[in-house]
Amino acid sequence: MINQFIKQKLYQPLQMSIRPSEYLKAVYREYIPVHPLQNYVYCYWMIQTKKHDSEPFLYRIMTDGCVDLLLNCSNEDPLILAGTAEKADSVSIKEHTEYFGIRFFPGCIHYFFQVSAKEIANQEIPCKDIWGNQFEYIEGQLRDADSVDQRITITNTFLLNFLKTCKSEPDQRLLNALDIIYQRKGHLSVEKDVSIGISPRHMRRIFNQYIGTSPKKFSKIIRFQYVLRNMMVNPKNLSKGAYLDFGYYDQPHFIKEFKALSGVTPNFLK
Repeated sequence: MINQFIKQKLYQPLQMSIRPSEYLKAVYREYIPVHPLQNYVYCYWMIQTKKHDSEPFLYRIMTDGCVDLLLNCSNEDPLILAGTAEKADSVSIKEHTEYFGIRFFPGCIHYFFQVSAKEIANQEIPCKDIWGNQFEYIEGQLRDADSVDQRITITNTFLLNFLKTCKSEPDQRLLNALDIIYQRKGHLSVEKDVSIGISPRHMRRIFNQYIGTSPKKFSKIIRFQYVLRNMMVNPKNLSKGAYLDFGYYDQPHFIKEFKALSGVTPNFLK
């Protein structure tokens, strides 16, 4: 099973780091999971806010095609399952608050938990509303941990135990489609270029079940992610018209889609 997931490494979902002007307000970090989980879980992450002078810290969430499990470790809020988002979002975080999360690669949440990605898409749902009190114990462990390192150790054990009992087999048609989308960096005609031996309708059904959105929308998210990474490395590239190489018709088209998927304009990253 694991060998068939190596292709996932073609994609590295990116969330915007805390800007230098916000270092005094918050810190965001990502951590690599234990090796057997690395084909399923992109990262563990932590965001921690510090003392604010006035308003709560506003953290921007980029679309990335992933599903996350997250916990506010600073209060008694339950463990949350955040489905695939089709638009950017933001969250207002109070001072002295710490969140810990697990970011699953697109299509990988079902190897641990029985859930339809479509049913949780564009939502943040308490896990207890889906699975009852099954995760009450792990919530307590994560909340009571003294450090991020402890939370990572707890989570590695938690997910490895689930993986050992996993009976789900990879859907090779999905893996093949993801491989094509990643290799083309989301710049493609889905029905023409993603040829996996099934009808477009059936492919949409597979993507809805495992990814949470249509192949076309998912490809747009992947394209945006590659553009975002390109801009983080060299912001001047796209200002010179390089966005055309990613399949955007013109600058207004690029800016409109970038803002919908990031919540900001490209100039925000300069």
